[in-house]
Amino acid sequence: MNCTADVRSDRCEVWVPTQFPEVVRDKAAEITGLEPEQVTVHTTYLGGGFGRRGWDFAIQAVQASKAVGRPVKLIWTREEDTQHDFYRPAYKSRLQVQLGEDGFPSSWNHQLAGPSAISEFAWQLMDTRAVGSALKWIDWDVTSTKGTQLPYAIPEHEMDYEVVEPGIRVGFWRSVGNSHNAFTVESVLDEAANLVGRDPLEYRLALLNDQPRHRTVLKRAAKEAGWGAELPEGHARGIALHESFKSIVAQVVEVSVDAGTVRVHKVHCAIDCGRYVNPNIIRQQLEGAVVFGLSAALYEQISLKDGAVANSNFHDYRVARLSESPEVFVSIIENDEAPGGVGEPGVPPIAPALCNAIYTATGKRIRRLPVATQLI
Repeated sequence: MNCTADVRSDRCEVWVPTQFPEVVRDKAAEITGLEPEQVTVHTTYLGGGFGRRGWDFAIQAVQASKAVGRPVKLIWTREEDTQHDFYRPAYKSRLQVQLGEDGFPSSWNHQLAGPSAISEFAWQLMDTRAVGSALKWIDWDVTSTKGTQLPYAIPEHEMDYEVVEPGIRVGFWRSVGNSHNAFTVESVLDEAANLVGRDPLEYRLALLNDQPRHRTVLKRAAKEAGWGAELPEGHARGIALHESFKSIVAQVVEVSVDAGTVRVHKVHCAIDCGRYVNPNIIRQQLEGAVVFGLSAALYEQISLKDGAVANSNFHDYRVARLSESPEVFVSIIENDEAPGGVGEPGVPPIAPALCNAIYTATGKRIRRLPVATQLI
């Protein structure tokens, strides 16, 4: 987190990597007593946003510049950043699925509990000009339940969500609600397929007869990954599918598990994002999303001790290393549908595909993340 601010008697200039320049402007006006028109915000490159590039660090720089009467450049240390973040919300799901005589789900009841990132975000805007939008967000939380809408043909589908305050500030994380809900949905669907002795790919395809785009993406990923073909000894594959931000992504993960240590060898991705311009950008975004999502699913975890964040840097906040990054293959579906997003849709399927592969390799079903706390 970083920001440079220059507060003068008649104006204020702010240079900041923010996703919310208008909020920064309004906050700076409040602090300085200036009119919003007297505040100029220069929005620089984010260097990675993921929903975190807000305004709390910008407020500090403006306050400091006002106090000393000179330009101030503020940079948080990694320790400050790690211990004073807006954290990815933690959720707990309970799914009750009834299988019919044909082995497919006849009813699906999803109960979700956890904090509301959008409500917390909205409350922070209550003293700005965005108060109207903030009130709407507080009453209508769409971020926590994103990804619970099923493309699969299941006759009865019920979703219940209860807000649970964690006592720690939370924020948006890449793909937001899709990240935890895709993990739950695709893990449970895989578990149902295994329970009735069906191939997880064929099981999904049978539930997608009315979803041609989803079927195409799923079949493409499976084909590129060689689904069903023989693997090296000790290796296994897992598959997952998810739609988010108007794009559909399927992923096949190949893993091996040795003495409790998971090694991800290959990830095959297929995406239908509708019409597109630059295929290289799509590949780059999906490659990055795979490593981002794998790192979180395998290792990343914030711990609290005595009311504070115990982690401080990479020595006690584990992330995936370069040597642990898999080969990533990306296949883009060609069509003339309306364009969808590519920055976030690559994240949701990776955790369930990973854990479904671990199940195939070990017979152990992973129902919570990160994986390393259970296998290592």
